[in-house]
Amino acid sequence: MSSTHASELHRQSEVVDLHAHPALKAAIFHRNLARRYGISPPEFWPYSMRTSFDKLEAGGIDVLLSAILVPEKPLLRDLPALNALRITRPETWRELIEPPYDAATLGILQGMEEQASAYTRNIGAGRRAVRFAHTVDELDSLLAQGPAGPIALVHTIEGAHSLEGALSQQPGRKDPAVDAEVLRNLQTFYELGVASITLAHFYPNRVVNPCFPFPETVLPLTRWRQVVAEFDLSRGLTALGEQVVERMLELGMVIDLAHATPLARARIYQIAESLRKQGGVMATHVGAYALKPSPYNLQDWELRWLADHGGVTGVIFMNSWLASHPDKLGLDLVVRTIQHIVDTAGIDAVGFGSDFDGFTDPPDDLVDATQVPRLTQHLLGQTQSPAGRRYSDEDIKKILGGNALRVLREGWRRRSAAKVDLPMGQGTQP
Repeated sequence: MSSTHASELHRQSEVVDLHAHPALKAAIFHRNLARRYGISPPEFWPYSMRTSFDKLEAGGIDVLLSAILVPEKPLLRDLPALNALRITRPETWRELIEPPYDAATLGILQGMEEQASAYTRNIGAGRRAVRFAHTVDELDSLLAQGPAGPIALVHTIEGAHSLEGALSQQPGRKDPAVDAEVLRNLQTFYELGVASITLAHFYPNRVVNPCFPFPETVLPLTRWRQVVAEFDLSRGLTALGEQVVERMLELGMVIDLAHATPLARARIYQIAESLRKQGGVMATHVGAYALKPSPYNLQDWELRWLADHGGVTGVIFMNSWLASHPDKLGLDLVVRTIQHIVDTAGIDAVGFGSDFDGFTDPPDDLVDATQVPRLTQHLLGQTQSPAGRRYSDEDIKKILGGNALRVLREGWRRRSAAKVDLPMGQGTQP
């Protein structure tokens, strides 16, 4: 299969990255996403910039679910070096660490909007603009402009701790006012155009409990050996978490399963079934348990459940979650995981979520957004018999973004900017 065909297929596809973190690098290091950055280093390097606007364009990314992540405060205990931000980056400390989670989240959201607007105002001729889609209709309008049209960014949040405000973060406080605050913030972020929330992240929050979030390679660090014992896989959703899941599905926000414990995921499936919601649940950046048996990854029955209920599984670009004994190269592991999901749950069940710029270590042969076309080439090169290719062009278009867009169109039901009230008048205008 010629590289010319691969390039044209990639250009014609609507390419969707279900999970990446330009907002995190912009928030912590005050990165200007309009800058042109050199090729990202293959090894882990926290200061790399893998999803700048220029790199998204070079890689043919049409839609990016831009994850807003506020560092959880226990990280200051478990990674004490982060406390140096108070001195080395005082502005970051004031904006990101000191405020309640909800306020810090709002600040990142607004900062990303400003960066996209400034970039689009100053973009040169022949370059792709970058715009945020706040509704499904806005997303479809941007995509309708074709491969030369704007890159569409969609706000998502990683970690339901972002729903916690000043009341929620008072230690030991549990009362109806706290629950109301969390639900009120959920409403506000929905009205600001947040399409999806990854409920869990590194630490337990008022909604859900997480898996241990790091690969085994970090365990030799003494503190992490202590921390890993604190994670309890026997815990799932909290009572408030069940309310949040129900409300998200009622509003039309997509629930992201990544980082949640297996018990939490199982309960989310039950709730979605009871409400008869299709397309309301996905896993944006995970691997397959059958290939890497970690509780972080989805078991085969979960892959099939998502497929049967209109969801999608996004394959993470991080070797540690894709194989038990990975080496530095990993594009083949990504393709192998995609193949397993297709074989288990069907061609409509899979997409990708790179997790670029999330302080992750991507494969050395897939280091940033500019190299995503390599995935298209490798998918085109897969065979299943002497008769020929494993995946048709239409299959590859589904993997690259068609499946992800179906979930957004079905699960994210915010079609206009109209305000949706919470019960008992809890809704607020942003």
